[in-house]
Amino acid sequence: MRTIYGLPHQDMGPAFGLVSTSHELGAALGVAVNSTIAEGEPGGRRRGRDGRTGGSDDAFTECAIIAALVAAGALLPAERPDPA
Repeated sequence: MRTIYGLPHQDMGPAFGLVSTSHELGAALGVAVNSTIAEGEPGGRRRGRDGRTGGSDDAFTECAIIAALVAAGALLPAERPDPA
């Protein structure tokens, strides 16, 4: 039986559908988190140094930190290598 990416041919549609849905859901959640951070703190007080931009500078910084932490978690090994 022919396989692509370790999956049989008849399972490729649902597998790629799951990948596509996960990608779109992740993007939507990222936009939601970024806009929530940019909107400001609860209670209506806007963050940020510039009244025109609101909290968009804070949102960019915080999302960059979150992205760096996620990338570090994905790239760093879970266990220390054996020195021997």
